[in-house]
Amino acid sequence: MSIQLFKHLFVYPWDIVDNGIEEALLSIKKLGISSIGIATFYHKAKIFTPNNKRRAVYYNKSSSAYFKPDKKKYRDLECKTSQYFDNYLKCNNSDMMSDIISVAISNELNVNSWVVVLHNSYLASQFPNFAVTNLYSDVYTHALCPSNPEVTDYAISLLIDIAENYKFKNLFIESLDYSGFLHGDHHEMIGIKDTETLEKILGLCFCERCKQKAIHLGIDVKKLISGLKHSLDCLRMLKAVDFSRISFLIDRYIDMRSMQIESIYKKVYTHLKSKNISTGLFPIIWLMGGSNPAFYGVNVGRLSPFTDGFIAAYPDCANTVVDFVQKARSLVGYDKKLIGGVRLLAPQVECLDDVRRYIGEYQKSGIGDIIFYNYGLSPYPFLEEITKY
Repeated sequence: MSIQLFKHLFVYPWDIVDNGIEEALLSIKKLGISSIGIATFYHKAKIFTPNNKRRAVYYNKSSSAYFKPDKKKYRDLECKTSQYFDNYLKCNNSDMMSDIISVAISNELNVNSWVVVLHNSYLASQFPNFAVTNLYSDVYTHALCPSNPEVTDYAISLLIDIAENYKFKNLFIESLDYSGFLHGDHHEMIGIKDTETLEKILGLCFCERCKQKAIHLGIDVKKLISGLKHSLDCLRMLKAVDFSRISFLIDRYIDMRSMQIESIYKKVYTHLKSKNISTGLFPIIWLMGGSNPAFYGVNVGRLSPFTDGFIAAYPDCANTVVDFVQKARSLVGYDKKLIGGVRLLAPQVECLDDVRRYIGEYQKSGIGDIIFYNYGLSPYPFLEEITKY
């Protein structure tokens, strides 16, 4: 007997508003969707919008909010609203996110907040001393480093602000981590084939706060940096890289980062419970391409007591779903809800039969909750196909 299916959908607010809030949400409801995860804070992006009736391309020109922040909650780092949100407020004299939530609830759609937390090019550019910084002191202006107390305060304030002031069922939390070297900047160009090794070398943050924390814990930071620089020299010359002499230092450094991410989740979770706010916390754990979330400070076991479930993102193709679920379950266990993700766009989905296979493989693996990415990017025939299941 097939496991019961609950379908969820990531959405962008500009697609909902551009298509008419009522009309857009009704069309989503007709797809058999039980809940949406709406981008409430989103990173800078240029997006082709195949299902938008008003535009072909949307520019999110800066990392920005699509809700009305409570400015009293923020101290050193501001929560900047998008121009799109500001224009809606000016033209309609109302809060766009509240309007979307109200219409969704009236149409029996649960609404979740999809929050991009520290992948913030605006703040990282404005405050480079709070940004992720590699072993050569090169600043990565696409992301903030959570070892900085100012960044931690910002992340906690952002999540609590959204949970306290809007009727979201859950927070789907993205990039609450130590961002790495890859997947960050405009026109990112890399000529080395072994990007996995490159990420291991250049994906660790060595900002002043990270180094101070490590030294306080007794980690030999100078030896770690020296070993990583030697490894990069080998990679540059296409020689074999051997991390064995510094692997224990890398492990301790990663563990230090996971403790910091755990503390942020613990503070948010404890605060919401103390206020009797039922909004759930669902970290999005990035497993695509064999990625290891622990490297980025996301130790799923440590986060589990302070979360309500996890979203696993994303299988590389339908053929890998079973193995993908096994890996996700090995991290999450069986006592927490696991939502399986599907990138409903190329190259992960290239034909209608791929949609059927993803759903079937997830159900075969015991996963009944599937979230599709996303209404704003997926060709509509793929969206229509999910109505059959």
